[in-house]
Amino acid sequence: MKKLRLLGFDAKPWSDKCEPDRIFLTRSRKRWENYDGESFLIFADDWKSQLKELEVRYSISKEIKPFTRCVECNTELIDVNLEEVRTIIPERVFLSTDRFKKCPNCGRTYWMGTHVEKIKDDFKEVFDADEF
Repeated sequence: MKKLRLLGFDAKPWSDKCEPDRIFLTRSRKRWENYDGESFLIFADDWKSQLKELEVRYSISKEIKPFTRCVECNTELIDVNLEEVRTIIPERVFLSTDRFKKCPNCGRTYWMGTHVEKIKDDFKEVFDADEF
């Protein structure tokens, strides 16, 4: 679910009630068989292969909006200026970037740290893309 949220998809945990505007993704054959709405049974064990399965079935790469959702609560992030986050971010971050996003629901703050390049490289590999 975290990877889907990093890609900008509205992803939330399992619920046994059918939600018509959602696709239920699962590795559980039993849940898949008993779900009334649209669902997709994922076979792969590792997240990269799972995303590749979703790409083959749903062409999700066409809908990607990376780093636009909170990975904790799924809320769409908003842009905030440096002054709004100055007191809550490490000084080294304050000195190295001026673009920040914040979750209006849980308050978590995001920025393009060094780890983001690794995440982008992983997604480039998954979607066989030159850029991400």
